[in-house]
Amino acid sequence: MAASTAFTALVVSAFNTPEQQRIAIDYLKWWYLPDTQLLYAKNGGNPSDKATLSRENIDSIQPWFRAMKDMFSQSRDFWHDPTYSALLATQQEGWTAFASGAATDAVKVNEWIACQQQKILYDAGRTITAPPSSCTSAAYK
Repeated sequence: MAASTAFTALVVSAFNTPEQQRIAIDYLKWWYLPDTQLLYAKNGGNPSDKATLSRENIDSIQPWFRAMKDMFSQSRDFWHDPTYSALLATQQEGWTAFASGAATDAVKVNEWIACQQQKILYDAGRTITAPPSSCTSAAYK
């Protein structure tokens, strides 16, 4: 598997039966074991846990793992940010427009997404940096 295509999406739904939920949780507990993540990394994936990224010689597996370690050490848990779903919805709207052909300029789409996300964060009091004045004309359609 090429490193550029290695991706795993995991979802546990409250609509599953208790047995299905237990199986999913057991899988997640296995998936995030440092040895499992190390094997995933060696086969082209990107580990997502501190224990694996802290291993000696992890940088020798992929050159970008050093940058990942730095990024994870400086970031906070954005999944629990109250604005996360609004930020994600905005991103999905823009990228879906581009992927479907409704928008044809990737730069304009990404500028619109960045402006919208900055506004969401600013309006929610999550940042003191207001969207720049160029955002008033940002559009992807």
